[in-house]
Amino acid sequence: MQSCKVIGNISGMGLLLAFDLMSDREKKIPLEPALGVGSWIRDYCYEKGMIIRNNGDILVIAPSLTMSRKEADFMLDLINETIQEAVIKYKL
Repeated sequence: MQSCKVIGNISGMGLLLAFDLMSDREKKIPLEPALGVGSWIRDYCYEKGMIIRNNGDILVIAPSLTMSRKEADFMLDLINETIQEAVIKYKL
């Protein structure tokens, strides 16, 4: 996820992680809130079978502590797919 140009800060503990969506992560410039990118990502993930929370453009994942490798791969692949789709949709 760190290779995604719109991922800014990543914070958390254990499997509870939050990451900020930014228009410029080097300069720490957030996305324009009116775009609603975080909500769009939340909805996209939900439609594909994963619940992700958002607080504006801060995304939060809190997976089960007993998830399998297959489930972890699904989660990370879907997050990457979704962020790439958002980059295209919103021309980020």
